[in-house]
Amino acid sequence: MKKYRMKNKEFHEMTNEELRKKKKSLASTTGFLTGLLIILLVAAVYICIRKGFTPLIIIPFALSPIIIVNYKKIKEIKEELKKRL
Repeated sequence: MKKYRMKNKEFHEMTNEELRKKKKSLASTTGFLTGLLIILLVAAVYICIRKGFTPLIIIPFALSPIIIVNYKKIKEIKEELKKRL
């Protein structure tokens, strides 16, 4: 049985079109994740106020580094696209 792996290319190895697609997909995914984490945080705070402390409040903070990493990647893609102009 053949195993398929996605090949992760470095940004300098990608074409302009690939970089634009990657940037667009990262931006939309990161925006969606940010929105969901904000909603989760608000819901967790509401639950904490109503019923007391719940471990649910930790989840948005634990997942927030994903957002930071994605924004850094988006910034790197923008810089790579600027270099090519």
